[in-house]
Amino acid sequence: MNALADNLIFLHIPKAGGSTLRTIFIDQHSRVNHDAESVYVINRTRDAPAFSKLSPKKKEKISLLVGHFAYGIHKELQGNSRYVTMLRDPVDRVVSAYHYSKSFDRSDAFQVIQENNMDVVDFAEHYGGSWLINGQTKILAGAENQTSLSDKELYIKALKNIEKHFIYVGLLEYFDRSLIHLQKVLNWSTPYYTIKNKTRAKSSVDIHSLRKIQDLVKYDIALYEHCNKHFNHQGGLRERYALSKFKILNKVYGLTR
Repeated sequence: MNALADNLIFLHIPKAGGSTLRTIFIDQHSRVNHDAESVYVINRTRDAPAFSKLSPKKKEKISLLVGHFAYGIHKELQGNSRYVTMLRDPVDRVVSAYHYSKSFDRSDAFQVIQENNMDVVDFAEHYGGSWLINGQTKILAGAENQTSLSDKELYIKALKNIEKHFIYVGLLEYFDRSLIHLQKVLNWSTPYYTIKNKTRAKSSVDIHSLRKIQDLVKYDIALYEHCNKHFNHQGGLRERYALSKFKILNKVYGLTR
């Protein structure tokens, strides 16, 4: 199957660098496809039903779908589809989500955190729910909110979905490397960018809390380590040169924005 001829789906996992990456996807797509109806953006998970209600004629025009949704949305599109996503270190993702929600007064959890004086563990246990506790695993498994599967079963399902339907899984901690891999996989022009939606500086988390978070997200950790192992098999001297060159040019690009 020719991945470049398929529909492309960027599955934006919350708090995993997706705001920047979705901008890159749309920009790269627009360079070769000038039809505005070929791109559809789902800004929040709760907006996904609106996409499902589109007419078959409108869905047929879509060749790039980006945003917050779970695996399985490809069934709504015409033809073959391939996914791309970006994972984040699971503990860092929980901590980042907590500090974002605590500091941004328009976040859904801001008032709950303030009124209950929640720390990061309280937030993860009592508010994070399915999108945060092993949330990356659940999203890639295509889990519904009320799934009867265990987190372990969802982990196995997520791995199978990645193998079958994902052409690339990047890592936020290696964002620039992920971009130059995507450039090659998707035949992009150089994907220059500026950072979007970055959480402000975070305070440190004590070791006891970190261990609790690690236990809460153990299947996300296993998923991340699996993809990290595959990711680190790529590379070589040519890639290191390309990465160094990209970092320099992207810094210049950022100064001109």
